[in-house]
Amino acid sequence: MSHRLRRLWQHPQYSLRVWLHRLLFWAGAVMVAVAAVSFEWLSSHGSALFKLALSWSPLLALIITPAGFVLVLWLTPGVRLAVLAMPLWLLLMFGCYRVHRRARSV
Repeated sequence: MSHRLRRLWQHPQYSLRVWLHRLLFWAGAVMVAVAAVSFEWLSSHGSALFKLALSWSPLLALIITPAGFVLVLWLTPGVRLAVLAMPLWLLLMFGCYRVHRRARSV
């Protein structure tokens, strides 16, 4: 190997540590892509299953939708407060709900 190629190979850009960092980010990108494709597949099959259930009886939506909401809350316990606070936040934001505070007597 010539002196010039050896100097180029020893450049910090081509070090093993830099390439390991690059591989780490590529692995993360591939995992995010797999998660996105899996989520799309699950949501399209879930939508098809919901449409099939509604073809039997439209009233099943009154059972399936709250049951799905309860299932999501059960599977993600840390999100409960955010899910429950969101409708109140929307009501406050659009002025449909007013918070009445008592004047403090000093």
